[in-house]
Amino acid sequence: MPKQGIVAFEDAYITITDYPRADEAIVHYNDGTVETIVSGYSAESMNYEIYNMVEAIKGTQPNRSLFFTTEVIDILDQMQKVMAELKKMNFGFCRSSLFLICSLWINTV
Repeated sequence: MPKQGIVAFEDAYITITDYPRADEAIVHYNDGTVETIVSGYSAESMNYEIYNMVEAIKGTQPNRSLFFTTEVIDILDQMQKVMAELKKMNFGFCRSSLFLICSLWINTV
């Protein structure tokens, strides 16, 4: 299903087709004039995302969420180790119970 974004202002509104992978937006002014803004190419969207991620990791672009991302990865790595140890001990827990046990254990470390 196609997605469309609309942003409304006092003197105009903007329509963005194929949101969030749009490569153009149309500004509709109250006086009836229309302006098209073109930027980038939607076919290159994955390349843009990869470039932005690489730049964020290198530290050349500000990224406040990278710290939280690495924290989550560390927690998931710890959970995977705990679950592997519990599996070796033949605990007969369901997956959600293992998740809870790992979560509780991580909070105590």
